[in-house]
Parts: sequence; C-alpha cells; structure tokens
Amino acid sequence: MSTEKVTHTRFVFQDANSEDCLEVIIPEVAEESYGLYIWPCSPVLAQYVWQRRAYVKSKNVLEVGAGTALPGIVAAKCGATITLSDHIASPHCLDRCHQSAEVNGLSDVRVVGVTWGRVSQVLCDLKPLDLILASDCFYDTKDFEDVLMTMAFLLENNPNAEVWVSYQDRR
Repeated sequence: MSTEKVTHTRFVFQDANSEDCLEVIIPEVAEESYGLYIWPCSPVLAQYVWQRRAYVKSKNVLEVGAGTALPGIVAAKCGATITLSDHIASPHCLDRCHQSAEVNGLSDVRVVGVTWGRVSQVLCDLKPLDLILASDCFYDTKDFEDVLMTMAFLLENNPNAEVWVSYQDRR
C-alpha cells in the first residue's frame, strides 16, 4: 500500500440544459500509481456516463480495472447497480474501490477481485450485465491481450452488453 497522503478530489458534473448536478468525491494519492491515482481518462469516461445518465439508470454495470472507480461511482450515483473490479492480487486497489463507494455514501456497491486473462468463479457469478466500463485499462501493452480476453468472456456471457472504454494513446 502506498504511504503517500490520501487526498479527496471533488468532481462536479453539471447539465448545461437543466439544473441536474452530481458531486463525486474520490480518494487518491497524487503520485501516479495503479489503482490509487485518478488517471486522465477516468474523468472523461465519468463525464460520458453522466451525459448518458438516463440510459445508465437501472442498468447492471461492471467497471473493470476500477482503481479509484470514478466512472463506476458516477454510474452508481446515476441509479445503476454497480460492481467494481480490480486485480485480485492488489488489495490496495480493492480497498480504494471500497473507499470511493464509502465516501460517496454508496453502501450497495459490490467490489470483486479478478485477474485479466483468467476466467474465475467471480466472473462467472456476475449478474447479467448491461454495461461494462473500462478506463485506462489499455495502459501497459503487456496487458492488452489479457484485457481483451476478459472483455471477450464478459461479452460472450452478456451478448447484449455494451462496453464503454476510454484510453489515452501514450506512444
């Protein structure tokens, strides 16, 4: 676990055409670290979820590689049933998912550990999914094949699900 000081970053999502507004608080460390830092694509995907909040409401959503879980927390606060997932061997990432849910007053968010590229009982036991979120999961090229295998498995078992991905080309 990082020994860095945890700060709470506040995000406010507003609708220019109405008075709709959503505030989300995400605990993070300022140092770039898997699962503990809000990577640049996370707010982009969270904004996309917010803009489609009517669609997201009442959907069963999984965020893979959730880390600080900003997009998933936005989905939950928009009325989705959310499961946050991160690497099973990274308890600090799973703890951060729990912390993000807790600081936002979300007691019904499920957090599960998975390993990309491996089919586990946890993946098999997921309720039917409507939407899969993935932000910055295509960061390290060594993980691409495993991420895609996991997505393929999820889509095979949820053929009507959509996948919303945000990533940054870092070449």
